[in-house]
Amino acid sequence: MVQSRLLASMAYDHNQTILQLEFRGGTVYQYFQVPRQTYQDLLQADSKGAYFNRPIRSARLGARSVASRTQSAIPR
Repeated sequence: MVQSRLLASMAYDHNQTILQLEFRGGTVYQYFQVPRQTYQDLLQADSKGAYFNRPIRSARLGARSVASRTQSAIPR
């Protein structure tokens, strides 16, 4: 569980550099080629939503929507 009004959970695959974010509405996205430091910074950000909107969303990292929480490719 994440303390955020925007995000419900997050996971990171260090080997494949995939960041998976589950939003409060239930939508899950995977972002590709996310540097480990970006994930670490997101974990420590005071506002997860503000951090997401800056370096992750605005960087237009390749992303795909995962249909549901049960189809998550990254273990939590």
